[in-house]
Amino acid sequence: MKKRQKYGQSLRQNANIVTLTAIAILAGILLRIAFFMFYSKNGNIYCDEAMTILNARAIANNGTDIMGNAYPIYFATWLYGGQSGFATYIMAAFIKIFGFGLEITRLPILIFSVLGLCAFAGCAKLIMQNERQAFFATALAALSPHFIYQSAWTLDCAFFPQLFIIGLYFLLMYTGQIFQMGSSVLHHLILKV
Repeated sequence: MKKRQKYGQSLRQNANIVTLTAIAILAGILLRIAFFMFYSKNGNIYCDEAMTILNARAIANNGTDIMGNAYPIYFATWLYGGQSGFATYIMAAFIKIFGFGLEITRLPILIFSVLGLCAFAGCAKLIMQNERQAFFATALAALSPHFIYQSAWTLDCAFFPQLFIIGLYFLLMYTGQIFQMGSSVLHHLILKV
C-alpha cells in the first residue's frame, strides 16, 4: 500500500515538473516575442543587420546581391569580410512572401529562436537523468538574457546556436532514417552559417 502512495506521489511530482517546464517554455516564448516587438518598434538596426537586409531585399527583388552577383553563396560587405547566405536567403524568402518591413526581416530569427528553445527542452528531456534537472535546464535556457536578446536581431551568426541545438535534437532522437537526414541537413546548414 505504501508503495502505491509513493508511486502516486512521484507521478504528481513529475506532472507538476512537466507543467512547470511547459510554463517556463511558454514564458521564454512570450519574452522573446515581447522583446522582438519592442525592439522592432524602438530598437536600432545594427550595421551587419542592415547589410543583410539590403542583400535580402536585392535577392528578393532582382535575384542579385547589392554588388550585382546572381544568387551568391557568400555575401561581400563594405570594407572587408562578408556574411554567410543562410540569414540572407531566409530573409529574402520572407520579404518575397510577406513584403518588405523591419518586422518581416527580423521574423526568421524569432521563429528559429522559438524552435531552438523547444529543441533545447527536448534535448534536456533526453539527456538529463530526471524531470527536475530537465526543468531547471529548460528554465535557464528559456529565461537566458543572451538567447532572449539574440532573438530580436537578424544577424547571420545568431542562427548558429539555434540550428545547432535543433540539429542536436534530431541527432539525439535518431530512431530512423528521417531523423538522421534531418540532423545531417541541419548540421550542414550550421557549417554554412
